[in-house]
Amino acid sequence: MTTRVPNLFDYATSELSQDAALCWCLAWADSRHAASDPAMHAIGRDLITSAFKAADVDPPAGAYAVTIKAQLEHVDIVAELGDGHVLVIEDKVHSAEHSNQLNAYAAAITAIYPERKRAFIFLKTGDQSSYKAVKADSWTTFLRHDLLAVLRRGSACHNPIYLDFLALIESREAAVQRFKSTPVSHWGPGDPAYIGLYLQLQVLLGDGDWRYVANPSGGFLGFWWHNDGIEGGEIYLQLE
Repeated sequence: MTTRVPNLFDYATSELSQDAALCWCLAWADSRHAASDPAMHAIGRDLITSAFKAADVDPPAGAYAVTIKAQLEHVDIVAELGDGHVLVIEDKVHSAEHSNQLNAYAAAITAIYPERKRAFIFLKTGDQSSYKAVKADSWTTFLRHDLLAVLRRGSACHNPIYLDFLALIESREAAVQRFKSTPVSHWGPGDPAYIGLYLQLQVLLGDGDWRYVANPSGGFLGFWWHNDGIEGGEIYLQLE
């Protein structure tokens, strides 16, 4: 039997720890670090380029310095890239946007960097039912599968922190995707497999919302779709 080796992120479990890992990856994109660890430098550059392309903004090119400012105007990550670009990341694991925060953050950062090309990225490594509010605020979603695509392309990298971060994100993806291979009878009440199923149902149905519902018996992850208004309320289909 193979024993699982310790992972840094088994103990660094907060969103701030994920902020730190992302800041660390981005900092490696600085051209001054290219010779120190070419593989990590390539991952940092790939992450920046992928984020800007997702936001449909021309990414920085050539050699450039990277200056990271965490919690600037309460934004999780602000990366100054050379003299002409700034990458703005609101980083989430399981929490969602709230209280008009994205509009406020965008206005504050735009006021600081009015002349720079800006990419506003809502990066999430957990899952939520809808990103309509995020997109309505003109932020670009960069989800777990987008981050994994970048990290997986760094297969030549042997940096142990990178490998631990990759393993963390891979484990979250595997937990959600296990709905395809694990019998439903083996799913617990809050099993991430339900999230995988509900995300797939949203794609197939083009409809539906899901969330955790607390109750005295321990709560459940529920899925609702086909809402139809009736006199005095509405009816809908529900899975739990």
